[in-house]
Amino acid sequence: MENQTTSQGVEQQGQGPEKKSPIQVNQLLDQLKNSSKIEKVLLGALLALLITAFLPWVKIEVFYTQSFSGWNFSGWVQLFSLVSLAAIILFFFKKKIALLTALGVGAASIIFQVYTLIRMSGQGTDMGALGDIMGGFGGANVAVGFYLYFAAAIVMVVTSVMILKGKK
Repeated sequence: MENQTTSQGVEQQGQGPEKKSPIQVNQLLDQLKNSSKIEKVLLGALLALLITAFLPWVKIEVFYTQSFSGWNFSGWVQLFSLVSLAAIILFFFKKKIALLTALGVGAASIIFQVYTLIRMSGQGTDMGALGDIMGGFGGANVAVGFYLYFAAAIVMVVTSVMILKGKK
């Protein structure tokens, strides 16, 4: 930057060119507009996986009702959510890495969900009736967030494979 001297002898710093941030929002929006429909579906599924981690997964009723979100349910859900967020960010900079990340976190989420369903059914939970664990004395039910998370993971895997195989 240049220093300029005023008529009173005081130096002022000149106004140089305005500095731009390395990430331009307009460029990201243009990139999103230019993405194919299947890529937008993948981004939606990644976002849905992130959001559904905070929805109720298990609802327990004994004397009062308490629900637990996926975020409170397991550290794996927290990990999958953070990796999902990373894949959303990577989508705009390294699309191939984002696709592979989405495929991996989607597959891992499905495996985790199936494992959780098997584990819960081994504890006497009837998943078809939304699970009554405690017999006639209250109960624990699988809530909608669990199923939406599962659906988002399936969509992530399917769309990632479709994009990687070149179908748009």
